[in-house]
Amino acid sequence: MQGIILAAGKGTRLQPVTPARTKAMAPVAGKPIVARVLDLFLQNGIRDVLLLISPADPDIQPYFAAQQAQGHLPDDLSLHFVVQHERLGMAHALTRLAPHIHGDFLLSACDNLVPPDHVAALLATFHTQQANALLSLMEIDIAESATTGIVEWNGRAQTGEGRWIRRIVEKPQPAEAPSNIASLPLYVFSHRLLDYLP
Repeated sequence: MQGIILAAGKGTRLQPVTPARTKAMAPVAGKPIVARVLDLFLQNGIRDVLLLISPADPDIQPYFAAQQAQGHLPDDLSLHFVVQHERLGMAHALTRLAPHIHGDFLLSACDNLVPPDHVAALLATFHTQQANALLSLMEIDIAESATTGIVEWNGRAQTGEGRWIRRIVEKPQPAEAPSNIASLPLYVFSHRLLDYLP
């Protein structure tokens, strides 16, 4: 299982925390948030990690190089940086990463922190169910819908057998939100997903 961290965003919604740094390098308890996401991957046994970064980020590669040089990262960690010059969405990001993906993968945004046991449960479910894709979902207050992707179900009740996600509506206004279920930027995908990219 590979890990992918999307870290090419500017972080404009995190200002003033990020005026002189990218979102990935925003500090959380004395450590860049992207390093906290990498810790989640490492705690779950993922040692092959791709980091998608912006060419305008002068700090992320030197930070991880220093961490490796100081022995703060595992010796068996393979950390590969891929530059995304244009931010055109997740499908575009995966197209940039595709030549480096060689199996199933855990994908996270660089600013998405969840408990380590959530990642462990996600990976276990992916393997036991032999799934092609798993999403992390969370119930939110509908007033927050304009800040995240919202799930639209297949028209059946939002709970129970036979339901599936029809689509994810990106940041709808509360009156237009199809549900109060948010899709977190944390996924597990089969490598077969790459066959469907443009």
